[in-house]
Amino acid sequence: MKKSLLIAASLAAAASLTLSACSSDDSSGNGASQATETTTTTAQASALEGTWKQTNSADPSRQMEAVITDNTITINWPAFDAEGKPIYWIGTFDESAAAQGGTITSTRDKSATDSLLLASTSDTKDFTVNDGKISFGVSMQDLSMTVEMEKESDEVPTPTTVRNSDAANSFENGVLETAKLRIKITDSRVIHPGEPGNEYGDKPVIAFYYDITNKTDEDLSALDWAFYFDAFQDNNPNTVNQLETGPNPDSELSSSSYEKIKKNGTAQGAVAYYLDDEVTPVELVAKIFPGDTEIGRQTFPVS
Repeated sequence: MKKSLLIAASLAAAASLTLSACSSDDSSGNGASQATETTTTTAQASALEGTWKQTNSADPSRQMEAVITDNTITINWPAFDAEGKPIYWIGTFDESAAAQGGTITSTRDKSATDSLLLASTSDTKDFTVNDGKISFGVSMQDLSMTVEMEKESDEVPTPTTVRNSDAANSFENGVLETAKLRIKITDSRVIHPGEPGNEYGDKPVIAFYYDITNKTDEDLSALDWAFYFDAFQDNNPNTVNQLETGPNPDSELSSSSYEKIKKNGTAQGAVAYYLDDEVTPVELVAKIFPGDTEIGRQTFPVS
């Protein structure tokens, strides 16, 4: 509640972006004119990309910020102590249309924001681009205000801050893609008690071997698999049967699983789940982290 009140008190933002005029009165329709027009429009759209800052805040030290890049807009609340700047909005942003001015309707990235406490829950949001400025409405509790911003710099943060996970997230053919990482399952197999990889267990396990790639500067290790996957066997008519994880089936990979992966670096990992039977297939479900929104699922036979 304290955070909500602090945010509500700082609701005043206006974004201003200088747009170069690119009108053409040449109605001859010749190729050179059209090419120049297209080039100018593209340049205007590119000029929108960068970091924007609130200009109409009652407190200059507490300003909302936004980043526009790759036809995506990300808006953050002002920082709260050491907790950073909570996300208010992540959604689409048609830069080419915005370069022409008028109203741009952004569709919220639900996968990226549904689990965020202070993010807007609206499905869409209108942004007005006019006279080199961008404005949009912000509502919280009983307060509603119009936010205005101006472009502060051409700098675009890494995907750590800016992302459009609805577009980036997928789990198909054994490959999980998110804005932060890529996990490719390279092998899966059932290991019975006493066999290498399950020497001390009394139940069979299904083991998954994978390559994990870090796409950002954020900390990542092979252990992060656990944040993005759950395994199930649908063998109970009344309850959901989520499988428990077992010991790492590969001793060498286990010893390196804590190592941090550099940006664009790839490491190998392995994980095992205890099977409740050797007939029911295992359903491996990929999910958004943080949160539990499902990205996709894949079935693996065990017999």
